[in-house]
Amino acid sequence: MIKFLLMFTLLTQAGAALQVNKSSLSYSAKLSEKRTEFVFKVKNNSSETLIIKKGDTSCACLSLQSVFPHEIKAGKEFEVKATFDFKGKTGKNSGKIFLYTAGGKTTLTTEVDIPVAVQIKPRFLIWRKNDRAAKVAKILIHKDWKGKISSVYSEHKDILVSLEGDELTVKPKDSLSDKRSYAVIKAKDPQGKDLEYKIYLLLY
Repeated sequence: MIKFLLMFTLLTQAGAALQVNKSSLSYSAKLSEKRTEFVFKVKNNSSETLIIKKGDTSCACLSLQSVFPHEIKAGKEFEVKATFDFKGKTGKNSGKIFLYTAGGKTTLTTEVDIPVAVQIKPRFLIWRKNDRAAKVAKILIHKDWKGKISSVYSEHKDILVSLEGDELTVKPKDSLSDKRSYAVIKAKDPQGKDLEYKIYLLLY
């Protein structure tokens, strides 16, 4: 029993010795960016040398640049560096870094807010029975985007679409019955690549 308590005390002290300056970091990405680096500062808050035995991450998009195992002398700091690759992602994306010492696991959290070049709001337009009035959706273009909207079209011949400024107007024919369809906004990115953005249309 005494041996167990002594071991528990030593492990607890080792875990507490790894002091993290800030355990969660976030970054707002620019439109053209594809990756960023996070740097966490950790400190050995004990009077003994502390070993971070292993480091790991929660996803393939987050890769550790720091090498483990790593010894931190008493009272010294160490920078844990990781690269977050968010190519092809949008919105808020997060990943975790895990550091393992004799005292257990320390978790560090990263979050990247990735902007969207073109957004459509709302993404769904809904018509109830006996309602076939024109409806409008907004096309929101990021201020740094250098591409352009080229055209719009409807998947169904009896649903008319038109674009004026940042407003997409959608008008089904009065005779159109229950239908699930979509309209497409075609665009070209700054490199001339064709892009398509869909808005979904539900008629009851």
